[in-house]
Amino acid sequence: MRIMAIGSRSVTGRLISALAGSDFELACTPGVFEASILLKRGKFDLVTVDCSTEGAEATCRRISEAGSVPIVLMIGQKQQDWKEMQSLNVDGYIPQEVNRSELVARLKAVSRRFHSASDCKNEPLARAPGKF
Repeated sequence: MRIMAIGSRSVTGRLISALAGSDFELACTPGVFEASILLKRGKFDLVTVDCSTEGAEATCRRISEAGSVPIVLMIGQKQQDWKEMQSLNVDGYIPQEVNRSELVARLKAVSRRFHSASDCKNEPLARAPGKF
């Protein structure tokens, strides 16, 4: 799974450490401009955004408008961070301080939900026999 991590070196560094040796490929970038370039150049299965990064709201909105990749918000320890960011149309959130197994499980779950929902949008509804 290819993941783009947008945020500070400390947060992306923790992601790199936590996901080392897994089947995740991680591309890290500090901000919106670099993220835009990476998104145009390659296909990503998921994007994480550090909510404490300058421009986090604009980054989430820009990626969400494109609609092609799920967004997971990396929040601080405070639940308030998540409450303030819920209007950003992200697909999930993860505390910045999370253990490896929970991080991997959450990233896979968000990706699975997003991509199965995308597949359903492209398939016509089957009509069951009988009258409607």
